[in-house]
Amino acid sequence: MVRSGGTTSDVPMLDNRDRRIQPGRLAEKFPLQITGPFEIANGVCKYRPRGKHSLVEAVDLVTRAISYCRSQHLDRLLVDVTGLVEIPIPTLVDRFLMVEDWAQEAQGTVIVAMVAPSEYIHPRKFGVKVAAHFGLICDVYTSEEAASKWLLESGNPAGRIGE
Repeated sequence: MVRSGGTTSDVPMLDNRDRRIQPGRLAEKFPLQITGPFEIANGVCKYRPRGKHSLVEAVDLVTRAISYCRSQHLDRLLVDVTGLVEIPIPTLVDRFLMVEDWAQEAQGTVIVAMVAPSEYIHPRKFGVKVAAHFGLICDVYTSEEAASKWLLESGNPAGRIGE
């Protein structure tokens, strides 16, 4: 819990813009290792991070997975974050900043489907809408089956950006 000016905030925020790490330089600045192996089948990379991480660390894990896919010329990534524990529910600002980072890292070449517990999914999918504004094709689901189906039907990212 953070106290400032007599108010209390128990929701951690992502780093502000002045302190953000440039995409591609993340690993150089912070030696956070990606937890868990990637599974690649039918052109889809699946990543299932596990364990206790801060919200910022969890966002960084996804950023690194996107970077990995881009470097391996894989255009589809399924991230199942249901194995992460004690992650606070992101605020709207958190959602905005995380998808902005992911879009910058994807560079229009990686489509991302995420599986998350329902309580983490904004009712109007705010993050998905913001991501589209930044050029990231993504969506979020409560089941891997639904996320996989969407991902396989989503098409080539290079052909979808800017439609």
